[in-house]
This record gives sequence, C-alpha cells and structure tokens, in this order.
Amino acid sequence: KEQFQFQLTKINERGKKQVRTLILAADGIKNQAGILTKWEKPKDSVHAIHISESDPKSFVISTFVNYKFATDSAEQVSEIVETFKMLGLGEIIQTQDLPLEEDEKQQIKPQQINLADEQEYITKTTENPIAIARFERPPKFPTPPPSHQQLMKPQNFELVASVGKGSFGQVFLVRRVDDNRFFAMKVLKKRAVIDRKQLVHLRAEHTILQSMRHPYMVHLYHSFQTRTRLFFIMDFAIGGEMFHHLKKVGHFPENLAVFYLAEVVLAFEYLHEFDIVFRDTKPENLLLDAYGHVMLTDFGLAKTGVSADSSQTQGLSTNTFCGTPDYLSAEVVAGVAHGKAVDVWSIGALLFEMLVGQAPFSFGNGGGQVNRGELYKRILRGAITFPSHVSEEARSFISLCMQRRPKDRPLMKDLKQHQLFKSNKINFEKLMKRELQPPHKMKIDESCIKAIEGRLIQGYVENIYKYVLPDNLVAQFDPRFTQEPPSLSPSTPQDAVTADEDRHFREFNWTAPSAFDKVQ
Repeated sequence: KEQFQFQLTKINERGKKQVRTLILAADGIKNQAGILTKWEKPKDSVHAIHISESDPKSFVISTFVNYKFATDSAEQVSEIVETFKMLGLGEIIQTQDLPLEEDEKQQIKPQQINLADEQEYITKTTENPIAIARFERPPKFPTPPPSHQQLMKPQNFELVASVGKGSFGQVFLVRRVDDNRFFAMKVLKKRAVIDRKQLVHLRAEHTILQSMRHPYMVHLYHSFQTRTRLFFIMDFAIGGEMFHHLKKVGHFPENLAVFYLAEVVLAFEYLHEFDIVFRDTKPENLLLDAYGHVMLTDFGLAKTGVSADSSQTQGLSTNTFCGTPDYLSAEVVAGVAHGKAVDVWSIGALLFEMLVGQAPFSFGNGGGQVNRGELYKRILRGAITFPSHVSEEARSFISLCMQRRPKDRPLMKDLKQHQLFKSNKINFEKLMKRELQPPHKMKIDESCIKAIEGRLIQGYVENIYKYVLPDNLVAQFDPRFTQEPPSLSPSTPQDAVTADEDRHFREFNWTAPSAFDKVQ
C-alpha cells in the first residue's frame, strides 16, 4: 500500500514538542517516534483535519480526540492537507483557531459552555462519510431552564440537622423559613473546589441537576453562594442512604433488590437518552424517599455529551479514569475510551452487592478485602463467584451486564426485557408512573412526610417543631452524622478566593421554575 511520510513536530496536551513521523495512507493514519508506533488510527475513525489562518504552520487531526502537529512551514501544511484530501481520509475544516487537544481543554481556565456552539462544532467536525456512520447524530447536552426570578440566600434557610459529610462538603437537613418546607442542603467550599480541580465536574453536576427531571432522581430547587461557599438545595430523601440500610441487614431479598434495581435502570435509561453517563453507581449514591422509592443522587462524576453506547460503539466517548474502584468497568480499568456501557456494568455490580452484601471482586476467598492492584486484576480477568442463594436469573442478569467487552453488554432499554424483572413482576410502564408499591416501606410519621413536602404548616408559625421533631426527620440516617450539631464548619483565611477565581462561580445562582409549587 502507498504511504506518505512527513517529518514534523507533535505538540502534546502539556505543550511539549515531540519529533514525530506522520504517515498517511488510504486505510488510515499512523504517528511514529522513530521506529516506535505511538498510535494508529483506521480510516473509519478519522473525522477531519483542521487548519487555521491564525496558526498557518500547525494543524489538528481529529479522531475521537484531537492531535496537534506543527511544521516548519505553511507549505508543508498545505502538502499534508492535499495528501489527506487525495486519500479521502476525512473533511478539510478551516477555522479561526485550532481546536485544543482533549487534555489541554481541561487545563484552561473554566468558562461557561455555550451549548449551542458545542453542538454546532461537533456537527462540523464529523463529516467524513465513512466515520459519520459511527456518529448518527451529534451528542446531546442538557439545557437548564431559566431561573425563577426569586433567588435564595443562606438566611432563607434554617439548619436543622447534619446528615452527611464528605471530603470537601457537608449535607444538612434545612427548613425554608418562608413556607416551612424541609430540604437537603449541600454545602461546598469554593477554595476546596478550586484546589481539587473539581470546578468542571461541579459545573456538569449543576447543569444536570438543573435540567433533568425524573421520578427516581433528586431534584435541585435552588443554588446560591457566599464569597467562600456554594449551596445546593435539593430533595430531602427521608428514607436515608441505601448503603446504611444494606449494611444493617447484610443483604436484601431478591424481590426488594430487583425493585430498587428497576428504578435505577429507568433513571439511567433517561440519562442515557440525553447522552449523560453517571459513572459513580454505588449504594451510597442511592437514597430512599418517604414511600420507599429510589432517588439517584451525587452527579459529581457524571459526564455529558457521551453518545457512545454498546450497540455499535458509536458516538463520542470519554477517557477519564474515575468512579468507585469496586464498581469500575473493565474498559475503565484498562484505560481505554468508554461510553454508556460503563453504567450497564455498574448495574450488574449493584445488583450483586444488594444480593450478597459486597461488590463482586472486592473480597478474597478468606473473606478479607483485596488490595487495589488485585481488585483491578480481578475486574479485568477474574470470574464472578455467586453464593448459592443467588437465583439463576439474577446470575444471568449480572453476568450479562458485566461482560468484559462493552459491545457485548445490552442497552438499558434492553435490560428491561430480562426474565429477572418479569419473574419479579416489574411492570416498567407502571413503575415509571410510580404506580407500583415498593416491597418494603419504612415507618415514617405522616407529619414528617408532610414537612418535607411542604404540606405540614405553610406560612408563619411560632414554633414548627411543636408539630414535627427533627430527630424523627433524620431517624433513617447514620447516627455518626446526625449526632453532630448542625453548623457550618468555620471559614478561615485559607478558604478565601480571589475576585478572579470567584468569577468562575457566577452561574451558581439559580432557582428552579417549580421551586415554590405546592406538592399535590
């Protein structure tokens, strides 16, 4: 086969220049360092070559990620472009500025994404007639509704009880003082968000919570801020964490585990329709409401714009290594690009933990927890060992979800047809309408349910706690948290952010259009 070689410089995501040989052929592209092949891309995964008037000696080749090269002259760029065109490798795209490499994007100062521009850009850069078959549509991005005109401040809420504490945040039960409705309030320090480089993740979480409305997901009602803190006001799941209940009983009976699982499948199917991958499935991120239904929470690791699923490995994927180790899929551990199939894997791992009381690969034969390296080896090559009480249908479901190759896993919509759900009498149409009763319902005072729905006492009352006790509202939560006094950790000089840093948080002032609607 005929090949065309060009000696040039590749510029990596950190700006480091590397001498490379770019090889173009009719069947694809190869990037070599001497005789060593650094990467090779087949023709059907090449999207376009980008050139720019502002940087005439450089160009970018886009596959699933962008690769930037520099040459000695604009003439060499023209020669490469002509060869690229002659071989039919992809579209020729001329832009004002060259697109950045994937990792390079994460290093620039965060700024609000213009979602319309993002979708337009993706459409323009996937015009290779061969590669377009793998991109049947540009990925979707969530679009938040406009804010209600009434924005909140910390003084609009009263701290009632502490219910959770994380590495750089606190969670409280709070009362909205104007109408005596109770919510959960997540509090984050801006300094910690910046220092831990979590601003991009936090923005994605905020956008998802603003945009998505589903019966089995927590909803965001308000976001606001002070100079040092961010506040998210969300549904208070009075039933507590699934993790807390699972650890108390050891494992769930199959009918209860499958019921919870079915609600998670519906939530994930909804997210996947909008090209959102959750990526952090675990019992700690599943809450229970007053009626015993699941509420998916904590979208801090969720990724938007991921259209790749397991049907044809089509669409945009991501390479970020993230998630809870016990639930990481094989492709994430292997360090390769991944898409929606990671959530399918985690669905299988979740069912295993609900039925057995531990994650599939976390414990050795002697019962001790394996180290991280051994865990990853098991995820990549180990066999799942099922206790005798796990039914054949549950084993089949788990094994199907946890296929090593993502393309062998079903889609969320296909999972709903599995015999496991039929045997446990799950009617997904009724479940979506919340018409199925959970197999287990916790005993929660009616006054508590009315309080979190804003139906107890609306308007001014001298002492709301004559009618509902704070201890009853948090009875289903871990006492390690609820026994702590409900107070914000004090701010210190180290928590301060500069005016320039504070500009990155401007979007965190929002009220949902339905925030003050009465619960029926």
